[in-house]
Amino acid sequence: MPLQIIDSQTALQTILRRKPLDSGEVSPLLLDRIAGAFGEPLSPLQAVQRVLADVRRAGDLALREWTARLDGVDLVAFRVAPGEIESAVAATPPQLLEDLRQAAARVRQFYERQPLTSWITQSGGGTLGQLVRPIRRVGLYVPGGTAPLPSTVIMSAVPARVAGVVEIALVSPPRREDGRISPIILAAAAVAGV
Repeated sequence: MPLQIIDSQTALQTILRRKPLDSGEVSPLLLDRIAGAFGEPLSPLQAVQRVLADVRRAGDLALREWTARLDGVDLVAFRVAPGEIESAVAATPPQLLEDLRQAAARVRQFYERQPLTSWITQSGGGTLGQLVRPIRRVGLYVPGGTAPLPSTVIMSAVPARVAGVVEIALVSPPRREDGRISPIILAAAAVAGV
């Protein structure tokens, strides 16, 4: 028999129950890597808080320092040049590029079928309804480095476009060998209109 959610308390105790991010076990290997990067033993949560605090305090300078420390890359610029995106698309094997286009089309078709209509009613003694408006700007994080995931680009950017998001910023860690974003990530971004 399927779970029946009949009130908010049941929902909170079942499908909405969340474990705190810092409540799980952390592997000794990860703790060693964090200690090496930060110079002292920290939990993953403490490490993230330290990076965020530095970026809030020092902005791009902190981003450059943490990219050098954690990714082993000294960045000069954060933006990818349009020519680099065009080169990545041109270097992508034709069948892979077609596969990316087909995946993007299928994702687009799926999300275009979802009803996203606004409605308002004055019946029932008050105003009820929903107003659907796209967010103007979103940011996407796409894993890169040693395991680039073009599917993350497609599954994040295409629904945003369908929803009407105008500006999409994509970030991905640079590869250690050349400090550049993976070409397959850039090709997927071009296909997705980012």
